[in-house]
Amino acid sequence: IVCRFVIKQPYYAFPEGYFISNQFYGYELAENFKGKYSQPEFTISLDTNSDGLRDIEHPRCDGCFKILALGDSFAFGVGVELNDTYLSLLERMLNDNTKNKRYSIIKAGIIGYSTYNEKVYLEKKGLSFKPNMVMVQFWWDDLGVDRLTYLADTGFLTTGKIRSFAHFRIFLNRYFRSYAFLRRILTACSNRALFANKIWTDL
Repeated sequence: IVCRFVIKQPYYAFPEGYFISNQFYGYELAENFKGKYSQPEFTISLDTNSDGLRDIEHPRCDGCFKILALGDSFAFGVGVELNDTYLSLLERMLNDNTKNKRYSIIKAGIIGYSTYNEKVYLEKKGLSFKPNMVMVQFWWDDLGVDRLTYLADTGFLTTGKIRSFAHFRIFLNRYFRSYAFLRRILTACSNRALFANKIWTDL
């Protein structure tokens, strides 16, 4: 219990320039980025392709079955190298076990994205890949929530710094392991969101 409340979170900051702003869905990954991300448990590469995705350059493949895979940090693969993400494993498994068809999975998982932002990404950019199927991975607290305002505006994803008192909850989230858990308990007990969401009404 003491560790849960006292020991601070690992420092949550990505290389400068990895995340860039986007007028439609808050932020996106920079194109053709080369870099590393280190935490106490791992060090991984954060390379992106020319589409601004943590993915390889997919060669032209006429007749390929293209799957656009949207999601958050799980689809992105925080903690593992690109070849070890579940989307890369799925792509290899499909191609290794299918003789008459080739599969190409466009790995569009981006840290912090919710179903709202994935929907906007799909409309503004995702459909340009002309996928045969769209696959969405989500966590239960991703549903319809736009958390990009504070993630992008505070610079939390790039520097870990808090720029105003209004974003004090980011400080709590970063330094106290039980903050998110307690916030959800208070939200459930009060039957209302603790932090207003302006985009929610647009869903």
